[in-house]
Amino acid sequence: MQLVTVGLQKTTLIDYPDLVASTVFTHQCNLRCPYCHNPELVEGPAPETFIGIEDFFSFLNKRKGVLDGVCITGGEPLVYDNLPGIIKRIQDKGLKVKLDTNGTFPKKLQEVFPDYVAMDLKTIPGKYPHYLGGNGSTSAAVIESLEYLKTGSFDFEIRTTWVPGIIETEDIPELAKLLKGVEKYYITPFRGGVTLDPAWSGESSPDTATMKQIQDLFREQGVSPILRV
Repeated sequence: MQLVTVGLQKTTLIDYPDLVASTVFTHQCNLRCPYCHNPELVEGPAPETFIGIEDFFSFLNKRKGVLDGVCITGGEPLVYDNLPGIIKRIQDKGLKVKLDTNGTFPKKLQEVFPDYVAMDLKTIPGKYPHYLGGNGSTSAAVIESLEYLKTGSFDFEIRTTWVPGIIETEDIPELAKLLKGVEKYYITPFRGGVTLDPAWSGESSPDTATMKQIQDLFREQGVSPILRV
């Protein structure tokens, strides 16, 4: 599958750490996380606001000297076979590239060379097929991607949205084992709103005290997550 249209946020100061960047949104995802806040990027046709990939590169040409980088997010960008070439084309313009991924395409992850990767670790790998729409190979794929990132091919972070019902405190010991050697691990509380499965839209968010308790439980396992609340 080829990436031919993208959504575009022209300027962001938060999506790419420490850089002035643009954010590119891709359409389609191989998972079906019921709490996903971007259902328009998961199912159905691409949003009408999407622009052609060549229009995106024309935009970059006009922003020379203003932007430092581009964040590519989704959906899941790695569903697209031409992503390696797109990333290189951005980098050839002197811009850094951050890739957001769900970690279920380890072989494709090894074929791209962004400057920074943010990988979601949504829960313990064994839960992916049951809760998130993965298949029998998804659990192993997530672990393979995580281990590959630990090799240090590029700077990276791992992040988890704490969604009660999908991830629980009893999962922390297994997660902590997977996260050994990860320097940047972020946890964020789930927040209701527009969700892929409307039944999740009104679910309550873990409060700050609960998130700090979760942080302490990780620390007891030798992992020091950073809270994003």
